[in-house]
Amino acid sequence: LARIDQAAFSGYVTGVVDAISLLRDCMPNGVTVGQMSSIAAKYIVAHDEIRHQSGNKLVTLSLIEAFPACRGTFAPEKKP
Repeated sequence: LARIDQAAFSGYVTGVVDAISLLRDCMPNGVTVGQMSSIAAKYIVAHDEIRHQSGNKLVTLSLIEAFPACRGTFAPEKKP
């Protein structure tokens, strides 16, 4: 990722998790904002082919991949 404001990025990740309460419910207790931000940043760097997607979708996908308990919580996206 380009140089980013870490505090702003962490705030964004926290906002996505707070807005999608199902994410918080399927993650283990004690996961920190720093851990969630690190997971999201690594996911975005590793998946350059989908970087055009919305930020909230990328954060959600990163956490679903990182926490297996979240995988059954969200239905796979249907393609038209």
